[in-house]
Amino acid sequence: MPVEGGKARLLLAFSAWGPAGLYALAISALSHQSALRLPDASPDWLGHFVEFAGLGWLVARGIFKMDGRLTGPAMTGAALACLAFGAL
Repeated sequence: MPVEGGKARLLLAFSAWGPAGLYALAISALSHQSALRLPDASPDWLGHFVEFAGLGWLVARGIFKMDGRLTGPAMTGAALACLAFGAL
């Protein structure tokens, strides 16, 4: 039984953007912890780099799943969106 066009597009959107959304929620939950420490006294910037590199990868994955390609303007927009989320 084939899936209708609208339902297929909705399922595609959830599979493309769901992981990035859940990851962003996890980042928000971790950033609201008052005494969160990295193991082995790693620098704070390293933890932030790893967090947002993962988010950037998931956003790029979402773009690729939706469009089938990654363009410079799309990746610039994705990087700016991750930067804005990090500034919150």
